[in-house]
Amino acid sequence: SQLARIKRQLGPRYSESRNTIMTSRRDSMPANQNLNPSAGTYVFAGAGDNDVTGFVVRLHDANDRVVAADTSGSPTPRFTFTVPQHGTFYRLEMILTGCRQVPCYFGVQPFRRN
Repeated sequence: SQLARIKRQLGPRYSESRNTIMTSRRDSMPANQNLNPSAGTYVFAGAGDNDVTGFVVRLHDANDRVVAADTSGSPTPRFTFTVPQHGTFYRLEMILTGCRQVPCYFGVQPFRRN
């Protein structure tokens, strides 16, 4: 899978910090997932099925400000973010921007730096 390829690219310094956040969509309605990650540096990497041509990923803080994002519309969006302290609330937003055949399945995997 594309996420497994991304994990190989990141190498042994990163590991999955939780299960992959998966969703499917027929349109551009956002999918959201609340997160309370431990302090540390993360790479948030996204990938979809073969029908996904692009999606956007944004990380919002507790005040709903975007603190990190990949808005390029890539089929494999990715960004790095450092969580300053344990227990901080974030909301991960995923928006499908391109799909050849509905429904399209896509997800984001947070990888934590060891």
